[in-house]
Order: sequence, then C-alpha cells, then structure tokens
Amino acid sequence: MGPAEPDDAEVEREVRLKDLRPRKEPIIILARVLRSERREYTRRTDGVRRPMLTGLLGDGTATLRFTWWDPPEEPIDPGDVLRAGPIELREYRGRLEIVFTRRTHVQPAGAAELPLPALAAIPARKLSDLGEDDDEVRVDVRVESVRARTVRVRDAERTLYEGLVRDDSGTFPFVDWIDHHLAAGQSLRVGGGYTRSFRGRLELVLDERSRVEPGPSA
Repeated sequence: MGPAEPDDAEVEREVRLKDLRPRKEPIIILARVLRSERREYTRRTDGVRRPMLTGLLGDGTATLRFTWWDPPEEPIDPGDVLRAGPIELREYRGRLEIVFTRRTHVQPAGAAELPLPALAAIPARKLSDLGEDDDEVRVDVRVESVRARTVRVRDAERTLYEGLVRDDSGTFPFVDWIDHHLAAGQSLRVGGGYTRSFRGRLELVLDERSRVEPGPSA
C-alpha cells in the first residue's frame, strides 16, 4: 500500500495578510518585518522566563501585529522578508494577531519575492488625519524645520533628526532615526513611516524602512 494522500485540510497554503481569518487549516504567510522588539515573558505557573519577539508584519495588503515565541538568537530586523508557516491566529484587544509557535517554520525570503510598491501607488494621508500607532504611512509634506540631536540608546550614542513637517491640513512633529538628509524648505513624498505618542504628543517616526523622495509642493 502506497503512502496516504495528505488531507486537504493539512496542506499549507500561502495567504495574503488582508485575507487572514481564524481557520483550522495550516497557513503560510510571506511578509516583511516592519517593527520588532525582543523581550522576555515570565510564566505564572512556574516562573520560567521565556523569550519572545513582538512587532509588526506587512505585505502591502495589510499590517498585523505578531508574537514569536522562542525566536532564534540572531537579530530579526525591520526590512527582513520572512516566509512562515503554519501560523496561528488570535484576537488580541479586538484585533487579529499572528502567532509563531514551536510548530512554525520561519525562513528568510528574498526581497524580490515581496517588492515594495512605488510610493505613488500608496494612498496619501493628510497630517490632520493621522492617529496613534498608524503604520506604513505615506504623506506629501514640506519640511518646516529640522535639527540634529544626540541621544543615548542602550548605552550607545545615536544622532537623530527632529522637527516639523507641514501640508495643507497643518503641521506635525517628526523624528528621523536615519539621516535622510532632510532640510527646511524641501517638498517630500514620505512612505513607510509610523506614528507614536511620545511625552503626550503624536509624532511621525522615520527609520530604516522609510522611503523619502522628492514630492509635490505641500
């Protein structure tokens, strides 16, 4: 007797993030790491500390939070493209979240497998419409002001660039963790930024995955 044919429900299939729904069959995803943070979680049952990685994944169709239990020791950085499956899905605070478990096989994928869309193809947002924890933001703005500042992060000094950008809906503070060579008066099209609340005010954050190119006058 030959080997049994696999049951359809056991065959992993690749699904875009926008189409993810809680389901029983195994699922594979191809996505880009947008944010990642390594931490440890203490189990209440025995006090054992367990490593985990949390952050955001995107594939151009949607952005979802993820939790990765017992991740590898090597760094997982923003911009890395991963193929992972089978994954689990759960609802956390009313939002769908991806979970990588011990059963999940995670492999690096080539960036060419998930090309970045042209900035012009991403719908632009007005600064006045931005809210807390918006991700993959694209805005067309003019730089009002920018200045460099040195800060200490994890016992190392880093230079960041902060200031204000403007469009016809108003102004908005920003912080740039990578030198995108911003200068006052520039008109820019910015994609891949995200917003956060820092010391009680919203700001637009640019980092390694953000793209900046000349844009229309704001």
